[in-house]
Amino acid sequence: MAKIYIPDGKGNYIPFPVLKGDKGDKGDKGQDGADVEFAIIEGFLCYRYPENEWVQIISIDEITGPKGDTGTVFVPSVDEFGNLTWSNDAGLETPPEVNIKGEQGLPGNDGLQGEPGENGTDGYTPIKGIDYFTPEEIESISSSIEVKVKEYVDQLIEKYHPAPPVETEETNPNENTENTEEGSE
Repeated sequence: MAKIYIPDGKGNYIPFPVLKGDKGDKGDKGQDGADVEFAIIEGFLCYRYPENEWVQIISIDEITGPKGDTGTVFVPSVDEFGNLTWSNDAGLETPPEVNIKGEQGLPGNDGLQGEPGENGTDGYTPIKGIDYFTPEEIESISSSIEVKVKEYVDQLIEKYHPAPPVETEETNPNENTENTEEGSE
């Protein structure tokens, strides 16, 4: 039979129940005993006998130990030959290398040749003037392209080799433009 201890409020744990009376007279034989049930309810470890109320024993926070150190991490590695090795972050001894590659399998069977498919339908032959350009359309497209190319080339020439500006004489409309020699009227 397990003993149950409860906190006494001073940091000590005492056996439950703590009261013990004088030995009494032997009683009648009782019914078969029932097992004690334990559960964690609302953060407390509790017990009860079947069909009785739950009794709180102790807060789970009081019986939870401090957080332990982080454990060692073992990392597996398999090379191209199927050799399994281990490493770890604490320098501990690792399991021995093991080859996990299986035996070479038997060659597979060649697949069965499929049945030939049905012949396709004849293709459509395009008709000149209906399915592609007529000579008149080709001439029109060609002329349009020539005009656009000429405009573009002219713009490039103007941009990189501009024509020199034309100098014009400015004349005064009140001036006589006839040949006049100095001193003659």
